[in-house]
Amino acid sequence: FEHLFIRKTCLMDTGLYSSTGSTDAQQKLASFWSTVNDEINNVQDFKTQELPLARIKKIMKMDEEVKMISAEAPVLFAKAAEIFINELSLRAWIHTEDNKTKDTPAE
Repeated sequence: FEHLFIRKTCLMDTGLYSSTGSTDAQQKLASFWSTVNDEINNVQDFKTQELPLARIKKIMKMDEEVKMISAEAPVLFAKAAEIFINELSLRAWIHTEDNKTKDTPAE
């Protein structure tokens, strides 16, 4: 999961990852990667996933070049997809919150 830290560093360098946000969503985004890192370091059972492993394995097998899939690969793909979905949802929430304040007429 070293690539997760590289991604976080890239986001910090580009200004997309900021801990100075004032909304709840921005604060959650600021702590997102440290929370993900803590969860990964404290995982006891890798077989328990939010996404169905059989479906992920089926999608992986759709590629004609894939002959065999190790037992760990669908688990890692499931965790990566879960992290991606969580971050994307959080960023969508921030975008919605930002636009809500811009669209609200001043009183």
